[in-house]
Amino acid sequence: MLGPGDFFGEMALLDDEPRSATAIAVEDCDLLSLQRSDFEGVVTSRASISAALIKVLSARLRKANHQISTLALLDVYGRVARVLLDMARDEGRRLRDGRIAFRRATHQEIANRIGTTRETVTRMMKDLERQGLIRVEGKEFVVGPDFEKSCD
Repeated sequence: MLGPGDFFGEMALLDDEPRSATAIAVEDCDLLSLQRSDFEGVVTSRASISAALIKVLSARLRKANHQISTLALLDVYGRVARVLLDMARDEGRRLRDGRIAFRRATHQEIANRIGTTRETVTRMMKDLERQGLIRVEGKEFVVGPDFEKSCD
């Protein structure tokens, strides 16, 4: 998930290969496109932009490594829980009672992130709700401290 000020497609600008991913907007947004020649001019003339780019790419590589280990080491139930915890930590806001609320992703979106089916995610989500570890409140998921502890 990307937010205001975030960028994507930089790999194609850096290595002159075709794009490797597809982006889908989940809400209205304004986008800007940057031509390779303009990008190269800015990156070579402004060290601070190059350093910022390297920092973002390093963070994305760390996140990819985390996702790879999650896919390799956890069962589907663990992968669903892990992606929800990651979303809570990355996108969530802490409520006064200590719970964390975050955007309610679709079951298909979660399935795509962890390499399983929507139906499997639906079963896992129902189980997490039945256990009281996660709640659906309007357009948000809400998890409590018990959820965080059970995933760590």
